[in-house]
Amino acid sequence: MQGKKKPEIKKKDVINAREASVSEFAANLNVIITSIHQKNKRDDDMQAIKDKIDVVRKENPVGLIEMAGPYLWKYKEKIGSENVSFFLNNSFEEDIEKAREESQLAEITEYEEIPALLNKVKRTWHSFTPPEQQIIVKRIKALLANYAKYLSASRTLKASESL
Repeated sequence: MQGKKKPEIKKKDVINAREASVSEFAANLNVIITSIHQKNKRDDDMQAIKDKIDVVRKENPVGLIEMAGPYLWKYKEKIGSENVSFFLNNSFEEDIEKAREESQLAEITEYEEIPALLNKVKRTWHSFTPPEQQIIVKRIKALLANYAKYLSASRTLKASESL
């Protein structure tokens, strides 16, 4: 009696799963950015960031998930445990410096502006009601899940290409 064969993974299904993860990532990020922007409608810096992220989200959503995903992944335990205070009390100086060295985020904003923008986002957090905060936390956790699905699908495709 032979063992059961693993079901064959269709490349098309993996590509579709990867594309879906990218689309869902962009949609979840859009909800978060829009929520923050709604609380900062008169802030020109926040408007500029929203506009730039909108362009990147529409024109290069794969680049967006590849740029933001590793930062989410780095903090997956904190995100999973919903440790909001960690994020509110962290300056992320090392992450900002690493992004500068690797020339990431240049499409979004100047590196010198990032600490000020992070502080605005942190202050904005306190203006959300608890239900709004829970929605944002849920969306951030969804971003992490989207990135994990993207990584899985990408690895599967890469493995199938090397066969």
